Amino acid sequence: MASSTGATSDYCQILAQFSPEAGGSLARRGCGGMAAESQIPPLGFRTYCERNLHLVHCPPDEAERWLKKHEQVPDIPMSNATWLASLGGMTPVVEVAPPLDEEYARGLNGHGQLPPSNDLDGQPWWQQVWSVMTSKNLFQWLWKWYSGSPLEDIPLQNPLNLIAWHSTQPVVAVGADVDRVILYHLAENRSDRSLEWTSVAVLQAQLQRKLCCVAFRPGAGSDIAVGCSGGVALWRSALNPNSRMRFLQAPGSGPIECLSWHPSGRLLAGAGPGAAGFTVWDASVCVGTTISHGMERILVMSWSPCGNYFVTGGPTSCFHMWETHNWTCTQWDTKQQGSLVAAEWGSDSMLLLAFSATSVLWALTLVAPPPLLDTEWFELSPKELASPEESRSPIRGAMSASKCIESMAWDSKHRRLVVALKQPHPAAGCIAVYDTTATRRLNAAFLGYARVLEVRPGTRLPTSLRFQQHRSSGALLAVHSDDQVRFLLLQFDK
Repeated sequence: MASSTGATSDYCQILAQFSPEAGGSLARRGCGGMAAESQIPPLGFRTYCERNLHLVHCPPDEAERWLKKHEQVPDIPMSNATWLASLGGMTPVVEVAPPLDEEYARGLNGHGQLPPSNDLDGQPWWQQVWSVMTSKNLFQWLWKWYSGSPLEDIPLQNPLNLIAWHSTQPVVAVGADVDRVILYHLAENRSDRSLEWTSVAVLQAQLQRKLCCVAFRPGAGSDIAVGCSGGVALWRSALNPNSRMRFLQAPGSGPIECLSWHPSGRLLAGAGPGAAGFTVWDASVCVGTTISHGMERILVMSWSPCGNYFVTGGPTSCFHMWETHNWTCTQWDTKQQGSLVAAEWGSDSMLLLAFSATSVLWALTLVAPPPLLDTEWFELSPKELASPEESRSPIRGAMSASKCIESMAWDSKHRRLVVALKQPHPAAGCIAVYDTTATRRLNAAFLGYARVLEVRPGTRLPTSLRFQQHRSSGALLAVHSDDQVRFLLLQFDK
């Protein structure tokens, strides 16, 4: 293990006693209970990278010396308000998209196309009334009025998506404040050959208010979707100084909280609390249609890599798996697992799910060709994600035992799985890192806990984890919370 001197050397020797075995099982042999807790980096330490299946940690007084000897991806300084204000001169031209064209939407049904329109014509009167009530979010409005809360946009429950990687370039987009998105490019400094971030664009517009999420369009272009109050700001060629924006109006009055692109880059799905279900837009013509499937609020959505499947979930115990040929779905009830926190595709047929009220991860495998939704599933129970109370409980994953998983990400090579932890876990504020192999089943070896973010008193936003896609070697993880944007370089063989 690469390390510094002094306290760092002693600490790395402790970690070396629990080094993982290559190709190990889910929970590393002999690494449970106190062994796992002994790997938690002390407060004040910083985890900089992974080398040879080991995580490298440094205390503050050794960090500068270590950085001089090893290449490291620098942090993005988001806390300097004066520096942020100096970036506000770029204001691209704004265009407003026309209203949703339902006639066009009805003509695009089919594989990889827009879902069928939810037209109210021909429905019984009571179904029409119900659809209007749910789409306008009437029940939540009445509750806010009854409780005396201000009648404004519904507050976010899952603000985890304010950072996104470009699909082919070392460019990252970050929601800098409530109205702006800043794009940064990672390049080598010519003077000392060190890496540095350079701001290349600031996206702001009058219609782009109260940011909730950002998502780069797949492909070689630089289009980016920004979920905000009232809809989606779709920026064309965002890296171009003459970039333009089209605003996609959302049904209802609430914000768009989550976004997901079809892997082809043609379709964009979005959802928010202002309407039941979700909307799918054809990004080439900025036209969309809405699928309503009950009262559940959607906080997580994700297309499969092949585009044949689509998963949605929210604050209830249910999530839905959709096939996109005919847009039919299967509902899964997780009982006491809590709400869906993250959904990560390992391949076209494997999906890994994390829930809010348990340390157990679900792995679903689609065993039939599309559009069939036949699945097999199995549970993963890593001891490193469980709180002490859950570890002692005779029933693993009980809702009352653990609510430690905050977010999760899986790299595009399916070699590294990371899980952000929160209270009451002993490693709250850290990230559990796993070496994974995925074929028909998932195997994962625990590498250790990484402490990337600075621990600060008071409340903070949930931690957002995003891997850079299609990296030539290893994996680069972006970690965002509050005004901190930091990176963890994971080095491993192809």
